Amino acid sequence: MGGEGLHLHCSGTIIWDRIHTSMEKEKDLSIKLNYGNDSCILNTKRSHLLSKACSKYNLNEENIEIYVIDKGSLRKTDVKSLADFAHIRIVEKPSISTNQMNGHRQTELRDTPHSTAAAISSKLKQNRITGLTTKESELLLNHLESLPPFLKRKFDSESRLTEPIMKNRKIQANPVDQKEVYTQTDALIELSNPSTSTSVANVQQEIKRYAKKEKKDPAIIADLMEKSFQDRRIDIMKNKPMVQGVRESYPLLFNIAEVRNELDRILYIGKCEEFLANVEKYADIILHMTNDKDPLLKTITEKVKGAATIAQKKYAVEVGSILMLSNLIGETRSFLKLRDTSFDPGDHPYIEGDAKINEIFFDQYTFKVYTERVLLCEASDFKEAILALMASFFIFNISYPDSSFNTLVIMEKLYLEACDTEDTDIDDNVRQIIKQIQLKFKVRESKKK
Repeated sequence: MGGEGLHLHCSGTIIWDRIHTSMEKEKDLSIKLNYGNDSCILNTKRSHLLSKACSKYNLNEENIEIYVIDKGSLRKTDVKSLADFAHIRIVEKPSISTNQMNGHRQTELRDTPHSTAAAISSKLKQNRITGLTTKESELLLNHLESLPPFLKRKFDSESRLTEPIMKNRKIQANPVDQKEVYTQTDALIELSNPSTSTSVANVQQEIKRYAKKEKKDPAIIADLMEKSFQDRRIDIMKNKPMVQGVRESYPLLFNIAEVRNELDRILYIGKCEEFLANVEKYADIILHMTNDKDPLLKTITEKVKGAATIAQKKYAVEVGSILMLSNLIGETRSFLKLRDTSFDPGDHPYIEGDAKINEIFFDQYTFKVYTERVLLCEASDFKEAILALMASFFIFNISYPDSSFNTLVIMEKLYLEACDTEDTDIDDNVRQIIKQIQLKFKVRESKKK
């Protein structure tokens, strides 16, 4: 068979070994399928998905609709558009009943929007729905309250938005605070009351004075930031100051070295080095899981071929694998602002680079990382920029934006190896992708022994 292979070896380890052929077999999908109250996992070829699902539930292929379940919401789709890993629901198309033909609409029990479910639940608790017996009301209420966690979170978030409490401008997913605010680092450290000693005030003044010097010693900066860490952390966690306010109080924090040091202080010393090592560790596995028809994979292949050195090839593979995470789960990269992307990231952390996406595969660009539109630091390469991006969520206690939530969760679990986003907040297909990547790495390592 004709084909073209690309092999990249570094220190005796295959970084990436992917072979493209025109006669490659159709790739299997791994689908979690919901129909009514039943669910199952289907591992099948794309062309066989509908027939298998319909055979299992005795349905007609021409009479069903497919919806992707994404963070509690339903989005209509078709088989061709499904990602390799997906959570879907199939429903029968509404049919015209005798009552409808006579001019009357027949009432059906269907999947209702989460706002409707929340409203029904509220009315049931207040006995505001007529025509139901007490037992029927209790049964329906129990059903609503036993919904899967990811749906309940959606319902709860909508009901909380009806009575917002104005927040002190700390950015989460929207500009209002709720009665119960959750961010990734809420349970990260045990908080005590901030110190009010004169020595702490002196350290803060010393930080501001030292920041004005033209020549600065990194060791002195690290020492000052270490001395002020506890009070800075408590202030951010409890008082939720704006990033600009943190910059005014701790100007020495806003550089790449101290961003890395701060993340190490929050988690443990050496965490940042582990993060960068994990990017390399999982790079080729992520690319092996990619659909061969993905345009980004073609770009990565071309960039690796065009790299002049082993180090450049390795860098291109690692950058490509980071970008590919969003493609695996069908999200936009709302955290990456380049010359050929046009979007407003708002106040959430993001990376900015003076390059097009097909130019960042070579280590020749620096990147700026912003949080609440304040420049946090400059990174020497894309991997370090991703590290600084993730660090900014933890340093300033900011929730991941909805638009890139799943991508950032995967980075948290794989690269940062942190458990600050609870399993109940992660969709099934995202958990499945994370576990598959980790399992494939373990299998590969076991074969080396």
